[in-house]
Amino acid sequence: MKNKSLMALAITVVLVLLLNVTLALLPSKAVSLDLSENHALAVSDQSKQFLEEMKTPVTLYVIRAGGNDVSFERFLERYGEVGEKLVLKWVELADSADLLVPLGYTVDQLKDFQYCILAQSQYRSEIVDYASLFYYQVKGTTLSSLGLSKISVAEYQSYAQYFSSNEEYATYLSALLNETDFCFQGESVLSQMIEYVSVEKIPVNYIAGGHGEVTLSGTVLEEIFVIGGLGYQTLDLTRVKELPTDAATLLLMTPASDYSSEEISMIRRYLSAGGQVVLVTNEASLSMPNLMSLMASYGMTARAGAVKEWIAEDKKTDTEDAATAENDQTLGPQQPQEKTISNDVEVLVNTNHEVTYLLEELTESLAPTIAGGNSIVLEDRVSLTPLFTTSERAFIGENTEDCSVHTLAAASETPDGARLVWFTGGDSFLLKSSEMSDTQNPKIANIYCLYFSLLWSEQGYESKLDLTKYADTVYETRYLQATQSQTVTFSVLSIVLIPIAVIGCGFAIRHRRKKRSAESKL
Repeated sequence: MKNKSLMALAITVVLVLLLNVTLALLPSKAVSLDLSENHALAVSDQSKQFLEEMKTPVTLYVIRAGGNDVSFERFLERYGEVGEKLVLKWVELADSADLLVPLGYTVDQLKDFQYCILAQSQYRSEIVDYASLFYYQVKGTTLSSLGLSKISVAEYQSYAQYFSSNEEYATYLSALLNETDFCFQGESVLSQMIEYVSVEKIPVNYIAGGHGEVTLSGTVLEEIFVIGGLGYQTLDLTRVKELPTDAATLLLMTPASDYSSEEISMIRRYLSAGGQVVLVTNEASLSMPNLMSLMASYGMTARAGAVKEWIAEDKKTDTEDAATAENDQTLGPQQPQEKTISNDVEVLVNTNHEVTYLLEELTESLAPTIAGGNSIVLEDRVSLTPLFTTSERAFIGENTEDCSVHTLAAASETPDGARLVWFTGGDSFLLKSSEMSDTQNPKIANIYCLYFSLLWSEQGYESKLDLTKYADTVYETRYLQATQSQTVTFSVLSIVLIPIAVIGCGFAIRHRRKKRSAESKL
């Protein structure tokens, strides 16, 4: 009888241990339940297929910066367990400096965020914050009448603060609070981020440095880059032997000194492989023999001396012109109208070219004007196209009698795929953001054309994700849930303490029975 009791106790302990160890080894998706009405914690079939077909290993770092959203953490655990190429790691904000610094962030900058999710592959890294995974969907007509349908978290907070500032907006504040659904779009955002870091090569616009080139920092061109979602990086040509293979465009922005023969050879190799160079020059650039030899090899040279233009002293309206013509008939010959010389030359835009066709609507209200431009002489080649040309009233330097049409910007496209765009009048493309008090400044049209020239080459990458298949869900918290610390505590209890308690109870029962047996014998 004694041996049978010990055997039963031993078997019970072994079974309990095996059960707990088995449960501990199972993935969380096998032991956690999503009891929400809309299954917001479930990983969709679209995400499963995407993650299972991944070819590039990606690590998804979840940086905790004070967040305590149990539902969100459970979703991430489920998401991170799909596929063999995705690894999920949890990092406390205090320990995340090595991850954040290469991306230009500091720990202090992210201390007010609940979570930050960083996707990292062998090619690049990308980071999103917790709030970008959510939005507010407008349901009623009160807010939709204002043109609102999908509101970001930041916009929601701004609207809430604004509507709270005045009792007249109480209706809108009520609608904001009661006629919107808080929606989760984490699956589509994370999948896009993982796809982005998994792409081996993504075209990059490089801004040349090392020769005193103009930087884009604080300029209108940089703002247009940001608005258009066009990224760029600075590349010191004196420190590289070959241009990066991911270079979409190389922008040479009014260099202060000539490039070396080795650097020009490097640029030639890049062009012959189908690259694109956009050059902006001023008068001093024409005295740089290496740079000018590059342009000459593509059929373009420039004449020294700034191009200027004769203009009428006062421009008459159509009505005034008609009245003047009538007076001419009645009063006889009139004195020639006085003319002045303008350094700012209004150019005609060739809107038939891919670089400049987008300026067609812009030039109706704002025409490009070039000051200090140089006349570009084009060889008789099919591959060469004027982009900016002057009127017949233009002349070079002080030669006011030799008026003709001049080309101030041109493009070259060769059969091997090389593309080269040349703008003269470098200062006409430089405008600081702090100096842009007039939205009708002619330089803005010049800058847009420079921006469009960069778009001539392939930009970005084409996502293969079908985002229409990702259904956003209303975010709720009615789940069976536990934090990670609670899960660890439960695991310790189930795997260690409960078996010990069972064994202890077994020995206590056995000791009591032995004691009773001994007393009965007495």
